[in-house]
Amino acid sequence: MEQVKVEELRALSQDRRVNDESYRAQFAGSSAVMMLVEIDSGMIIEANDAAIVFYGYPRERLLAMRFADICVLSPGEIHQAMLSVAQEKGRQFQFQHRLADGSLRDVDLAASRIPFKGRQVLHTIIFDITERKKMVWQLIEHHRILVNIIEATKVGTWRWNVLTGETVFNERWAGILGHTLAELAPVSVQTWLDFAHPDDMKNTEELLHKHFQGTLDYYDCEYRMRHKNGTWVWVHDRGKVVEWHDGKPLVMTGIQTDITARKQTEDNLRHAMGEVDRMNKELQVFVSVTSHDLQEPLRMIASYTQLLADRYKGQLDEKAQKYIDYAVDGAVRMQQYVNDLLTYSRVTANAKPVALLDANIALGEALRNLVVVIEKNAASVTHDALPTVFFDASQLVQLFQNLVGNALKFRGKEAPRVHVSVRDGGGEWVFSVKDNGIGIERQYAERIFVIFQRLHTRQEYPGTGIGLAVCKRIVEHNGGKIWFESEPGQGTAFIFTVPKQAKGGAL
Repeated sequence: MEQVKVEELRALSQDRRVNDESYRAQFAGSSAVMMLVEIDSGMIIEANDAAIVFYGYPRERLLAMRFADICVLSPGEIHQAMLSVAQEKGRQFQFQHRLADGSLRDVDLAASRIPFKGRQVLHTIIFDITERKKMVWQLIEHHRILVNIIEATKVGTWRWNVLTGETVFNERWAGILGHTLAELAPVSVQTWLDFAHPDDMKNTEELLHKHFQGTLDYYDCEYRMRHKNGTWVWVHDRGKVVEWHDGKPLVMTGIQTDITARKQTEDNLRHAMGEVDRMNKELQVFVSVTSHDLQEPLRMIASYTQLLADRYKGQLDEKAQKYIDYAVDGAVRMQQYVNDLLTYSRVTANAKPVALLDANIALGEALRNLVVVIEKNAASVTHDALPTVFFDASQLVQLFQNLVGNALKFRGKEAPRVHVSVRDGGGEWVFSVKDNGIGIERQYAERIFVIFQRLHTRQEYPGTGIGLAVCKRIVEHNGGKIWFESEPGQGTAFIFTVPKQAKGGAL
């Protein structure tokens, strides 16, 4: 009987040695960071190769350290944690461990009590969760930011399972319709359909289908929904399929924004623009009719006053003759003002559709109209090779003619030199008409483009002061801008832009 017990003990001892050897082999060769820590003293009594690499200490140094030397917790907290493990089968903790280089790493530590060389120790497996924890915090931060954005922008959010119809809305979505989610429960895609305006559904379905087919990156639509008070609110709905199954849409998410106020503003603006357009047309008719009606009496005043002067020439005193001259001059100038006002109004009233035309040809025609003035002033007019542009042909001729004529009119002491150049401004052509004339002070930057505004007396430079106002109206009517760069006595460059894209989108 005693012999049997001895054999059993030998067998048990042999099994224990085999198990110890297997454990040691697994412990040493594991890629997981493992250590054995004495419960009472907290000394690190064994560490595998992965632990040596992770902590960065030489093996001898690490095995001479206590667990408290690598853990940021206080010795008391560490001892308490060890006791809790010793009293249970195992525990899991999250700590921060300090490596040899001084850096801190977040670790997930699993500890269990095991016998080792006749004593109870803690077997610890350490997992580095620093990057995972960082990613979790980033996700939490991103979620917080997203929630703040949603709250700040007051957008409704939705998530739709296309196959089942199950839909999740946030509280703001219901608020756009004047409801709470509790009032609408249970919610589904049918809830949305019940509130959407039936007249807008065809367009909505078409856009949704195109997104499902891949022809649109996003579902993007504006439509009306019924408010709790019975009115219709406009919403901007934008969404995207985020999960697919066998090539078919599975889950779609999106946002809704209340754009009722914007739509109302757009309607008001359209109405106002319609009123402006109507008033402009009435004003153009008024100017045209008034100009025509004024022409005849002005001609009569000028003609009969001149006849009066001719018939009684020599019979009137000097003062009477001067009065007659004033009357004739005033009538003639009034005729010129009326004609110029008519010219100004016709920029938009008689405008033709823009067409692609060669700016060189338009400039050439303008210079032919000015040939007498050019020769009289012994002027030199040069130009770069100009591009083709979208413009009203007759208006481009008039624009060049006014700007070059203006340069010849306000000449300096030297013979006038005018150069027309152009540069590529990306989405527009930038033209320049530069001269060597008397120049303009910057304080007059706005005034010179106002109708009938003059910087000089009629005795210095004749005219009504409408030329540059017409230029500005032409340029803006064709979608561009005009300004000047100048220094008194150093000449002036009038610069205007012409969009490369014509109205309607043609290039």
